[in-house]
Amino acid sequence: MAVTFNDKVVLVTGGSRGLGNAFSRCLAQAGATVAINSSTED
Repeated sequence: MAVTFNDKVVLVTGGSRGLGNAFSRCLAQAGATVAINSSTED
């Protein structure tokens, strides 16, 4: 079953590294517009 996030906007907190980064990339590949919040500038 393919999951798509077309026309969806998601906010990922802690998205600059680790699991947050991986989730951000997967969501973007699934069609989402991804906004990333992080406490670092990476």
